[in-house]
Amino acid sequence: MDKSKAIGGVICLAIAALLTVVNLRLPPEDVMFQIGDVNMPWVPPIVLGILGFLAVYFPWELGQKADPFAPPPPVIRPEWYFMFAFQALKFLPAHVLFIEGELFGIIVFTVGGLIWTLIPLLDRQSTRNKRSRMVIAFGSFVVIFIIIMTILGYLME
Repeated sequence: MDKSKAIGGVICLAIAALLTVVNLRLPPEDVMFQIGDVNMPWVPPIVLGILGFLAVYFPWELGQKADPFAPPPPVIRPEWYFMFAFQALKFLPAHVLFIEGELFGIIVFTVGGLIWTLIPLLDRQSTRNKRSRMVIAFGSFVVIFIIIMTILGYLME
């Protein structure tokens, strides 16, 4: 049995057990699962237990299994929302300083995404209702970069 399947089943069973404990500790008027006036705190754990068992021992196949030794298709294209990253990674050299090019690109994208996420916390002038030129410049650069790389990704083969 695959470890990921076992982990999924264990998580499902743990949620079922937690739901049972929460349901049994509630006063009767607050029980989460009732049919009519009848308390049935045991129904959700049983249903989740059955679903966990089915997910672990009879998993649904998602499609054809990939052949790792088959050659890739001639043109690989990601979804449109990843096209800019795909194209930017194609432009990177094999090595940047002492890091491989792809790893360097992934690190740059990760740091850029973290900065983009943390801008509301880092922009001190927004609390005084002022616009920070640095934040506007960074945001503009990122948006223009994404647009240009996406267009290049669709125009270049």
